[in-house]
Amino acid sequence: MPSVEPKITRETVEICRQSGIQKIKILPSLREIITGKASLANVREISIEDLLSREPVKIDTQLIKNFIQNKTVLVTGAAGSIGSHLCQQILKFKPAKLIALDQNETGIFYLERNLEKEFPEIVQKEVIYEMFQKAVEWEIKWSQFILGNHIIGINHQTTEIYTKWLANNRLSLLGLAPLYPEITENPYKHLERLQDNNMEKSNFFESTVTNYVQSSSMKGDWDF
Repeated sequence: MPSVEPKITRETVEICRQSGIQKIKILPSLREIITGKASLANVREISIEDLLSREPVKIDTQLIKNFIQNKTVLVTGAAGSIGSHLCQQILKFKPAKLIALDQNETGIFYLERNLEKEFPEIVQKEVIYEMFQKAVEWEIKWSQFILGNHIIGINHQTTEIYTKWLANNRLSLLGLAPLYPEITENPYKHLERLQDNNMEKSNFFESTVTNYVQSSSMKGDWDF
C-alpha cells in the first residue's frame, strides 16, 4: 500500500497494532520506484512521514542561510529547551554573532559550555573579558558605596582586590587566564571556606553579596 492516503495507512497500522502485529513494513512509493530512488526490494519500516496527514515540510536551508549568515542574531529565553536548540541550529548557518539572552545565568553558563564543544570557534575571549571588566567596575562602585569603611576588616582597597580576585576565579572556571594577573590572593581569607565555585546557583554577583553579608556578621576567624 505504498501510494494510499496517509489516513488509510494510519487506519491500517492501527488495525495491525490492535491485532498484535508488531513488525509492520511498507513498500516504497511509486514515485520512488519510478525515479529509481528505490525498488520493490526496499521494503522498510513504517516511518512518521507515512502516518502524517500532510506532506512533510521541507526546509529551505539555503534561504535560512541567506537570512542568518554574517548577521547578529538575538535569541531570548536561550537557556530553555527550545532556545538552546535554536542557538545550536542558528550557529550552523554561521552568524556574525549570536547573543543568547536569559535570566537563568546558570543555564546560560551550561549552554555556552555545550555549544563550545560543537562550535569551538564561537568563544570570543575579548568579549568575555570586556564583560568581566565592566562587571568588576560596577561591582566595585556598588560595594564601596554600600559598605564604605564601616565594617571591621573591610575597606575600599580590600573590596576592590577581592572583587578582582573573584573575577579571576570565575574566569578560571571558563578555562581563561586571569583578567588581573597581579591579584593572586583573596584579601578576605576568612571567606575562602564560604566560597564554593562549584555551587550550581552561585554567580558573580550573588557570591559577592553573600560573602559581604556573611563577613559583616563578624563571625568566625578574623585572622588575616
